[in-house]
Amino acid sequence: LTLTTQFGISGTFNSSNGVLTIIGTATLSNYQTALRSITFNSTSVDPTITAGTRTITWAVTDANSDGAGAKTSTSVTSTINITPINDPPVMTAGATLAYTENETATVIDNTITISDVDDTELSGGIVTISSGFTTGDILTLTTQFGISGTFDSSNGVLTISGTATLSNYQTALRSITYKSTHNDPTKHSSSRTITWVVTDANSDGAGAATSSGVT
Repeated sequence: LTLTTQFGISGTFNSSNGVLTIIGTATLSNYQTALRSITFNSTSVDPTITAGTRTITWAVTDANSDGAGAKTSTSVTSTINITPINDPPVMTAGATLAYTENETATVIDNTITISDVDDTELSGGIVTISSGFTTGDILTLTTQFGISGTFDSSNGVLTISGTATLSNYQTALRSITYKSTHNDPTKHSSSRTITWVVTDANSDGAGAATSSGVT
């Protein structure tokens, strides 16, 4: 909460308890103008994590002009409704797997990282052989932490589902393996590009957000 000093009226905000203390002797009209100018701002990346609204309680104290002792008004309230904006998760990848024909299923990228500034959980993801896909290519995710995967061998897409923490998803994605059952896996291409995306669990109710694809 912020009050720009005006008419000799100033404010000091205590960020630990949400209290704006106002001082300065001025007319009722000037105080009314000053209080009407007070602003709200949130610097949190997830301002609705605990509540989607804020109740603002107002009270003022008179200047004791009659010498009978200063009196404070009955408190009144205003409401702030906050509309959240969902920040998408962010992934990094980039490992290179050297796979030999007829080799067993081998981990693709054990360096993957996942972060999200306003969600602690993810709800799913897609891992795609986005370039070089050849019949016989297989991506496999062993079910873990409630996270499972279904591979479509017709298009090279592994669809992942299950709500779990970022850390658990990171572990699960790092365990995904590649294998080719084709007798000539380099028939169309000697390399495969793997594209990774994940979707958050929409904890702030702003709608699920999906990361940009990384390879």
